[in-house]
Amino acid sequence: MHDVTDGTATAALQAHRRRAAEQLVRDQVALETFRDLPAPSVGQKLAAAHYELSSSVSPVAIMWAQRP
Repeated sequence: MHDVTDGTATAALQAHRRRAAEQLVRDQVALETFRDLPAPSVGQKLAAAHYELSSSVSPVAIMWAQRP
């Protein structure tokens, strides 16, 4: 019985280590990707802010604000 518990604990530890290693690789790839990107221009920042605002507001609120 003790061997089964040890095997389960070992498998859980291996799975945890694998997930941690996979996350580390994802973080490193993201860091390298963003490091190579140029800083966003003012126009790109404005477009991103506009998109964020327009996608986070309900369509009813947008129609209400645009009415004459």
